[in-house]
Amino acid sequence: RRWEELGRVRDRLAGLLVPLFSAPSSESWGIGEFSDIPALARWALRAGFGMLQMLPLNEMDRHEYSPYSTLATMAFDPQFISLRDVEDFIAIGGAAALDDEACRDLDRARSAPAVDYPSVRAVKEQALRRSFDRFLETEWRSRSHRAQQLEQYRRDQSWWIDAYALYRAIRLSGHGRSWRAWPQGLRDGERDALEVARVELAREIFYGQYVQWLAESQWQAARRAAARVA
Repeated sequence: RRWEELGRVRDRLAGLLVPLFSAPSSESWGIGEFSDIPALARWALRAGFGMLQMLPLNEMDRHEYSPYSTLATMAFDPQFISLRDVEDFIAIGGAAALDDEACRDLDRARSAPAVDYPSVRAVKEQALRRSFDRFLETEWRSRSHRAQQLEQYRRDQSWWIDAYALYRAIRLSGHGRSWRAWPQGLRDGERDALEVARVELAREIFYGQYVQWLAESQWQAARRAAARVA
């Protein structure tokens, strides 16, 4: 059976358009996540819908809540990553690896009547950075299979992710300031200034690529799982 066949009535197709952030499960961290998509697809199918469409999932500024106001056209927003499915986070003990403040953020996010973006972003930022530390120490250093997968992803996506990760790292180093407020060399895209930034911000650049690799992996897994529902 296909989604199109199940949702079609008299040559019309009923579909569901939903922002992922509004569809959290009991396991997610106060916001809809990539790993919630298969369950949403199953619900939609039972309700008679033949199509499931997401609002944009691109990365937003930390003070921005609209999916139509994004930092990049290709990058996923890390807030949609399901930490429960991140191998590095599981390896460090999961939620038990979070500090007390992050645990409070998580409790607040999961009990909020609406998406508590500051809490969601704060707790996921800490979880992802600690996961990245573990990845560098264990996977990257040993050149594991997962390290090779990330390296292949970086090569395949270099046409956009290199510039994106550099931009994101520079932006964060300037506390989120617009590129118009960057030092002149960076603002004007001077080669020497950008090369210096690549060296000085190498770890932050790599972190941005790691997060996008996780997000892409979870998005593709969710799409495959949702397709199998039908």
